[in-house]
Amino acid sequence: MLVGTREMEPARPRWSCVRALAGVLKSLRGFVINRTDRGPDPLRRSATYHVIMEVLRTIPILRIFDLTKAREFYIDYLGFQVDWEHTFEPGTPTYMQVSRAGCILHLTEHHGDSCPGSTVFIKVTGLQEFHKELSDKQYPFMRPGIEMMPHKQQMYQILSVRTPSARANLVVSSISRI
Repeated sequence: MLVGTREMEPARPRWSCVRALAGVLKSLRGFVINRTDRGPDPLRRSATYHVIMEVLRTIPILRIFDLTKAREFYIDYLGFQVDWEHTFEPGTPTYMQVSRAGCILHLTEHHGDSCPGSTVFIKVTGLQEFHKELSDKQYPFMRPGIEMMPHKQQMYQILSVRTPSARANLVVSSISRI
């Protein structure tokens, strides 16, 4: 954004606006920044940015179409455990939470709760061990492999798993030290 302070003065970049935006973005990640603006601003104003909110956890909601197949896939194959499950009455759609090693997913049969065809990226350590665990189960519908993907001067190991109804894609990744 270019701003001139007087009619006669030429327009100049307003770097304090950029710094303020960066401060807001960092505060959303839970940081508090106390610093003095530097740059073309002759007043060198002191700026303090305070935390507006802190994101504690993001929990994706994934649509399921068959509760039996979802249990077979998430619980038996991927090794998640059911934390809780809710139905309003017998015969109505189920909403449940599954978790494993700090990863929490909400699974829903309710129409409109989530968008079919979504992708969830999960960063982990121990990807090789997780791949071996999945391979040892001899799941008849899937045999995922580990791929190497370059990104920003690092190599990521990617394990991509598609849900039984092909409505969601779980991508499990870790940084390779190769």
